Amino acid sequence: MAADDLAVAETLARDALAMDRNQVDALNVLAIATCRRRNYRDALDFVQRALKRAPDSGQLHMNRGNILRESGDAAGAVESLRRAIVLDKTLEAAHFNLGLALVDMGDDGAAADAFERFLGTPTDSERLMELAQRLRHLSRFDAMAVVLRRAAQRSETDHRLQSDLAMALLELGRPDLAEEPIRRAVELAPDVALVHRNLATVLLEQGRLSEALASAHHSLGLDPSRHETLCLVAVVHAALRAPDEANAAFLRARTMAPDDALTALRHGMMLLATGDFTQGLPLLERRLDDSRILPWDRLDRMTRWRGEDLAGRSILLHAEQGHGDAIQFVRYASVLNRRGAQVHVVCHPGLARLFASVEGVASVSKLGAPLPDCDYFAPMMSLALAVGTTLATVPAQVPYVGAAQDATGAWATRFEDDGRRRVGLCWAGNPEYGTDRRRSIPAPLLRPLIDVEGLHLISLQKTPAGSSPTYPNAGLALTDWTHELEDFADTAALISTLDLVISVDTSVAHLAGALGRPVWLLNRFDTDWRWGWQGDHSPWYPTMRIFRQPVSGDWTSVIADVVEALAANSRT
Repeated sequence: MAADDLAVAETLARDALAMDRNQVDALNVLAIATCRRRNYRDALDFVQRALKRAPDSGQLHMNRGNILRESGDAAGAVESLRRAIVLDKTLEAAHFNLGLALVDMGDDGAAADAFERFLGTPTDSERLMELAQRLRHLSRFDAMAVVLRRAAQRSETDHRLQSDLAMALLELGRPDLAEEPIRRAVELAPDVALVHRNLATVLLEQGRLSEALASAHHSLGLDPSRHETLCLVAVVHAALRAPDEANAAFLRARTMAPDDALTALRHGMMLLATGDFTQGLPLLERRLDDSRILPWDRLDRMTRWRGEDLAGRSILLHAEQGHGDAIQFVRYASVLNRRGAQVHVVCHPGLARLFASVEGVASVSKLGAPLPDCDYFAPMMSLALAVGTTLATVPAQVPYVGAAQDATGAWATRFEDDGRRRVGLCWAGNPEYGTDRRRSIPAPLLRPLIDVEGLHLISLQKTPAGSSPTYPNAGLALTDWTHELEDFADTAALISTLDLVISVDTSVAHLAGALGRPVWLLNRFDTDWRWGWQGDHSPWYPTMRIFRQPVSGDWTSVIADVVEALAANSRT
């Protein structure tokens, strides 16, 4: 049901409940509506009230199961959905949603059976592939992989199934598991360009850059017409830090597909990594071709700011992308305030208190809340372009965020005055981020830090246990107060008491840099554009020192360099 139609139905349902507070259809509509708004408690209350009136309704049990699945209760969802199927065998969608819930529970075999019952019998590989594509559109790559595995078992000689399975596993962040099916696809179809391109993508994600480049070139030889393959060649050259080759391939790909936003965006990030802000920043704007980046319908009453005079005007800076991106670019709030603007910020809830400390910010709203009326708005990552930033003019005055003195003082009292240096550690980012496997460090590799004398190691790692292979601490002797950190303002207060922060490329590194605290960045070989390709310092954060992988995947050398630097630090 479309959002507008659902809103009308919700209004009618509430009117109906005013006359009969247990009207089943009205309660069901309200359950669906509140679930769409992620208000699962009220949604469950509505559907439970409806079930008291109609306990044998398969539709209501299915809706209850869907709400439970959305809320994260996969086991409860499975129970309700199975009950719905028993009560009403015509509910095809119940089998589909049961499959999703079983995937969430990790029961892949039962999930595949449920998906097949959704499709009906007999189920051939083509129909399973169609279902897999439907799951792709829903971004349910976990369920997509389950379906494709079943299809691949049915048709072991279909290279498309093997290739699609590899790509689904890649989307799940498992390039290690993706290699077997993509190699099988290459064996089955050695003359098909797409499977070689997919093999190159898998190898790229594994950090095997030279092999990835060879496979990409092989694909290009089989089909020179594909701009996507040329773009991949360019990306691998960029990962290998070969700017001339990367730039040439990007230009050819963009000539072949001038309207392709992703190719232009990747070209822009490569140029930015080399320090070319003049050409790179305009191409970075192509990220906004994705309409999901910003709530454009809520911003349409304001004019997008592109560098106009702001004296006496108001502007809304809208956060986008991740927490680290927002921390990096909120610095421009002070720049615009000094130009005479009244600056308002909308950001992730966990950043709201922190951003209220930025000089020149008049108000902070959380994403999803009502927006203040302003003359202009700007996507936060577009501010560098609108201001005319170059590599030499990055506004790098730090600190530009602050920590509450009372909170900082409270943290300071937790430490013993024993002369040890207080060093905060963060070794993993958000596991849902595409490159997290390459930027995060398995915690056991950090053990050499324990042997450095005079350190008090403090965990800044908020990754939940079990969500990343880098967690738990694997024997690291850490003081861990992270369960007390509710938002980035709390983390800022703790960091402000530390002598040094050592972090991978995640929001903690940005926060320490924005606070003007000493921070050492442990950086992967295929670095993000903002850290550049060379040097041990960052134009964005004057207090940052960068330790780079000498070759892709080599964290051991990085940790050895850090240990040496810590030991040298203790002697000075």
